[in-house]
Amino acid sequence: MLTLIDLSGIFWPCYYSAQSGSEAYHLTMSQILGITESCERTIVCAEGRRPIRFDWAPDYKANRPEKPAEAKEALVQIIAEVCDMGIPLVSIDGYEADDLIATFATQAREPVQIVSIDKDLAALLSDSVSMVINGTPFGPAECLTKFGVRPDQIRDFLAITGDSADNIKGCPGLGAKRAAAMLKKFGTLQTAQAATDDELGLGEKTLANFRAWDPSLALKLVTLLKNAPIHLNDIFKDNDPMADMTKIVAERTSTAIKVLIYGTEGAGKTRFGAFAPKPIFICAENGLIAPDLRSVPAFPSPDTWDDVLSAIDYLKTADHQYKTLVIDSLDWLSQYAKASVCAREKMSPADYDSYGRGEKFVFDLWVQLISALDSLQAARGMHVVTIAHATNETVQNPLGDDYARFQLALAKKAAERWKQWPDYLLFMSQEMFTKKGKDDKTAKGIIGGHRIYTERSAGFDAKNRINLPAEIEYETVNPWRNFAMAVKQITAPQAPAPTAPANNAPKQENAA
Repeated sequence: MLTLIDLSGIFWPCYYSAQSGSEAYHLTMSQILGITESCERTIVCAEGRRPIRFDWAPDYKANRPEKPAEAKEALVQIIAEVCDMGIPLVSIDGYEADDLIATFATQAREPVQIVSIDKDLAALLSDSVSMVINGTPFGPAECLTKFGVRPDQIRDFLAITGDSADNIKGCPGLGAKRAAAMLKKFGTLQTAQAATDDELGLGEKTLANFRAWDPSLALKLVTLLKNAPIHLNDIFKDNDPMADMTKIVAERTSTAIKVLIYGTEGAGKTRFGAFAPKPIFICAENGLIAPDLRSVPAFPSPDTWDDVLSAIDYLKTADHQYKTLVIDSLDWLSQYAKASVCAREKMSPADYDSYGRGEKFVFDLWVQLISALDSLQAARGMHVVTIAHATNETVQNPLGDDYARFQLALAKKAAERWKQWPDYLLFMSQEMFTKKGKDDKTAKGIIGGHRIYTERSAGFDAKNRINLPAEIEYETVNPWRNFAMAVKQITAPQAPAPTAPANNAPKQENAA
């Protein structure tokens, strides 16, 4: 199945519901990630610059208020994040997202699912094309129930009724009920226009309006363009839907990577970051205390949140040789975020903790930091390693006993956002065993070696996008090395398979 996501169609409802750019960002990204995780072939479609409909009708969408700046910024961040994650996103100047969706849906040779709230797209519905509106499936039958017309009549229906959201003027006096009744009787707008006055059966005033009305502009504006200069073959290889994803992974790992590694105290997280390529640290806590780590470059310990952003800006603009920024650690950094919010919003500690009020503002600062890190990577190609501690949480299990698992030591909403950001979410811990002596019934704990985990389990969250081994051995001398070797092994270009010799080729003697 091919899934086509209308980015504006899911972002703006999120924004107007939350009235917060950061919250809309979080909600939209959660929806996109949820869709892409369950749908193998997904394309996010976004509006290009100056859609051609503005040339046809200068007052097209002129009734819409100016979009808030924070909403625009959130939308830009979403586009950058989606592209950075390797999710196909298409935006072409002159075309709206609906046109791109119509183009792809027309080209597809497989079932198509459209995620949007735009009623224009109902014109594409068929046995092989469906929609999901606010999480609810919507097909030809639902179209007939909701609008009173078939999908192939939606274009004429919208031309007659107009579309107040896009400032498209329909026929005065003909609302949705009368438009649906007219199309049910005559099939098309063209046939209705050719009917006699008696056949139309309209009142005198409405009939006069209908005869005087020129539907050509409205029809032009509501017609989906299916000729955008893009093809599914440009995004997916028809003979191998996953081949293009392999290409995307190879391209991403050849540039800067994003790592978030977390674990319990003393698991070796700081040491892992210290052996990344040419690192420089922002140390919110003093983790570089091991004798062989004291010479690792680091900024002066920050005193404020602005100090953190200034350090990132320095790496973005100054001449330097560093290749990896390591932030140690996120949970310690949160104290600066809290102090910044309390000072800016004039909050007391009690006000900050009241109903999670302060955490809402801190979440905005986390989004600001993530945006700064993305900007650094785009400008300088630096790797980014963020470190965090783990805390225990109890998971309420409706199907069985509750159980404990490790979680990022951040507020829940912030933790979820940070888990979405990296290419590699790694959990680090030491192996633990229990053993009983021959004559001793008391179990004794035995600590084993450190391990790096790359896949989610019941006990912790972890992820990677390139099918790394579920566990990587932690090498104390250089803990980065095994991780880097595993990534390189997966992402290195594969040599072509040897061609089998022709039947008449001489047989090769086996080497001794």
